[in-house]
Amino acid sequence: MKQKTAFTLIELLVVIAIIAILAAILFPVFAQAREKARQASCTSNIKQLTTAMLMYTQDYDEDFPFWSYADSVACNGPLGNVACQHFESIWFNAIYPYDKNANIYTCPDASDHSTITQNQLWGWTKATDLTTVGINAGLVNAQVNYGMSEPISMGSLCGSPNSSGCSQAALQQVAQTLLIGDCVIALTGNFLPDRTNNPQSANYVLSRVAYPNCNTNPCGAYLNDNGTYTAQPQYDNQARHAQGDIVGFADGHAKWLRDSQVIWGLMDGLGPAQ
Repeated sequence: MKQKTAFTLIELLVVIAIIAILAAILFPVFAQAREKARQASCTSNIKQLTTAMLMYTQDYDEDFPFWSYADSVACNGPLGNVACQHFESIWFNAIYPYDKNANIYTCPDASDHSTITQNQLWGWTKATDLTTVGINAGLVNAQVNYGMSEPISMGSLCGSPNSSGCSQAALQQVAQTLLIGDCVIALTGNFLPDRTNNPQSANYVLSRVAYPNCNTNPCGAYLNDNGTYTAQPQYDNQARHAQGDIVGFADGHAKWLRDSQVIWGLMDGLGPAQ
């Protein structure tokens, strides 16, 4: 008579232990691989955006898109006055005809998944139809997770704040100057470097909290019509990608930088921290 065989309890426990050990080893590796894939996707996005930005400059006498909040949103009137608001030249709208791909404005590692219609351009307008304030119809449902250097956008880096944007020729070190990078909203902080008063971290450079009055008013807050502030959730606490961020430079190249490298020097052409 043939005897039936089976695993003993000890053998089953050994097999389960081996599987658990293998899982503990492999799962972090899989997670890192997935993060590397997302990081590569983000790098590709920013590279395409910087390329589109340079294509734009070729058609506009080397000038980057000029847009300032003071001229385009405030209009010396209430935020709800949609008629005086203009977003035609805000960078992601200005370069859209060159990239024609709303998907590349989305960072796969961003925590904020709202579209610019849902967040009403980060609280800059009360328009429910963003085409009425100049946004291209192809972008109204886009999720924009990257920000342009506001000192370039508003012209303050070139000595002409709120009057004209910067030209590529006016930048001293294009290969070291931040143009587009991971950011909570579409523009970085608009103040020029103040290395004595502002912390040197990506939280201040790319998370839109680089304000002198950061201790008085909520960092990155919405300014209401009545002069009060509504705190904006800080969707990203510094680094998005393995303790770093993707930065696109004014010469067109893009790369990952450690959060400790993302300092004010990126805003004025001194480059990242070494």
